[in-house]
Amino acid sequence: MAGIVATTESYKRWRRKNAQKLNTQARARYAKNGDALRKKAAIRRAANRDKFVQTSRRFRENHPNAARDYYRRDPVKRLLECAKKRAAARGMDYNLTRADVTIPPLCPVLNIPLVIGGGRGMRDSSPTLDRRDNALGYVRGNVFVISYRANRLKSDAQVWEVRAVLKYCLGETSG
Repeated sequence: MAGIVATTESYKRWRRKNAQKLNTQARARYAKNGDALRKKAAIRRAANRDKFVQTSRRFRENHPNAARDYYRRDPVKRLLECAKKRAAARGMDYNLTRADVTIPPLCPVLNIPLVIGGGRGMRDSSPTLDRRDNALGYVRGNVFVISYRANRLKSDAQVWEVRAVLKYCLGETSG
């Protein structure tokens, strides 16, 4: 038994030492055979669907904060991933990079602090990507980081509706 553990430990050390070389080889292999590898993986998942579901469920049970921690570690990456998925699903343009997105300390619309990972789900103070012109999609110069609250407020309201609500709140119209 000690020989197996020693072999395993030495193999782990070797993999850590050669991680970059192995990563480069794997990327090259995937670039060359990506379609075939994806097909194989899809067939394997379909054949073992229950096993994959159980593994996924077990991981979530053993690591209940994994998604939250992932978002906290790199919130810009998470914002970009979600925007890319939304753009693909809606057939929109997408050309954002990490350099195009910076999370300011305060929401530029409501002037409230932007809080990353403030609990389960989205909070009013969570940073979100906003498209200034919705017709353009997620492209450079059209995307800004604002609070979830501000994004919800402007999500489906027209300018005249926002002005009408403002007039009402200021007491300029009778309700």
